[in-house]
Order: sequence, then structure tokens, then C-alpha cells
Amino acid sequence: CYILQDPSIEANQILFDDISAMAKYYNHLLRNKFGTRRIALAGFSFGGMLALEMVAQLEQNHLADFIYCIISFDTWVVSNLLD
Repeated sequence: CYILQDPSIEANQILFDDISAMAKYYNHLLRNKFGTRRIALAGFSFGGMLALEMVAQLEQNHLADFIYCIISFDTWVVSNLLD
């Protein structure tokens, strides 16, 4: 089990402009760490939304097989699909 923490906390400044940039950064970290090994991805609250965005980006890049399951805990998904 690995926990990813927003590096903005340690840097004491906001390092990402949006959830898309954050997801891209975390996907890069996970792909470097695990290569082609399949992993489960879980997120709590905002982390659940972030995990969904990460999977969406992997799907766009035809890399969705990297994630074999996604688990969201207490996640309320905000979408702009209705706008």
C-alpha cells in the first residue's frame, strides 16, 4: 500500500492549477514506480475524484489496463457534464 500526498503541502504553495494537472503528475509517479504491473487505485473524498480523473487520463492514453480496480471512499463527484 502506497500513499500519495500532494507535494503542495510540503512546498507550502499550490503546485497544480487543476485536478487534471495533478492527475497527470500522479499517473507519472505511479507508472515510474510500478511499470506495467497492474494496481488498485483508491481515494478518499477529493482523492476519489482525483483517482477517477487519473483513470480517465489513462483511458485516453490506452493505458487503462494498468488499473485493475478503483475504490472511492466518501467521494462526491463534481462534474461539468451538465453545463
